[in-house]
Amino acid sequence: MVGPIYDDYIAESPNAVLLQNDDREKEKKHTLISRILGFVAMGLSLIGMLTLFAPLFEVTILSKVKIGLRNIFEIKDLMDYFGVDSKGINWLIALIFVGLGFAFVSAILDIFANKPCKIVSTIFKGLAFAVPVTFIIFLRAEKSEVSAGAGLWANAVLLLIAFALALTAAIMLPKKRNENQGTVMDTPPAAGGIAFSSGSCAGYEIPITAGEMVVIGKDPAQCSVIIDRSYKKVSRVHCMVEYDAAQDLYIVTDRSTNGTNVVGGMRLQPGSASYLQRGAVLNLAGTDNIFRLL
Repeated sequence: MVGPIYDDYIAESPNAVLLQNDDREKEKKHTLISRILGFVAMGLSLIGMLTLFAPLFEVTILSKVKIGLRNIFEIKDLMDYFGVDSKGINWLIALIFVGLGFAFVSAILDIFANKPCKIVSTIFKGLAFAVPVTFIIFLRAEKSEVSAGAGLWANAVLLLIAFALALTAAIMLPKKRNENQGTVMDTPPAAGGIAFSSGSCAGYEIPITAGEMVVIGKDPAQCSVIIDRSYKKVSRVHCMVEYDAAQDLYIVTDRSTNGTNVVGGMRLQPGSASYLQRGAVLNLAGTDNIFRLL
């Protein structure tokens, strides 16, 4: 293998971090918003549980007097007393405790800032929300003297809002980074590429397949990546970039007059193949034409 290997310039190096700062700041912001939404959702879940101590049902006696009942046991006794059909009340009693369990567990999961917990919390909130909705639908279908009270409606509304916030928090929370690599933990791509962060090609990503050579410079006849002619220091054929899939390394050959530099590091040896790892950041002749090896 010809040429030096710049082991210092990998994805965890300060050079790569410079290019990743914007992404990291966005991730921090999204993580913070996700945590805030999670805590708000947790609070709403707990408040929603407290609403179950408010009158859950209203019972109309002789179509004149309405009595607010605080729990389902009272309503069962009253329905039995007046001979109202109480079919399904027993499983509704069990259902309300299941809903309380879902709401409580989801509130605990909101504390943790990782995606699996956020997803499970969202699912549990959805299940908890389904409980008061089931009550309301059941009571309407029965067409009896019993109707949903303020506590039941408040519980449904609060859990619906908590579900929406938890879902948003789960979506916004970024994937966990591998701190040893500084990149998202995905399988490395079979091919390589370069991404320009500034200069005349800012925002462009150029894929490089194994065995392909990307030539960077100002001469359209010889180069595949064209730098604007206003950059006087950039050569007509400035450098060439290849990707070695077998070694997962980039081969960068400097052909310029004013040099190709590793940002924050040394200048590549002119005319020689330099082996660089993913994440290295290069600069063309000290200009703002900067690209990263993906």
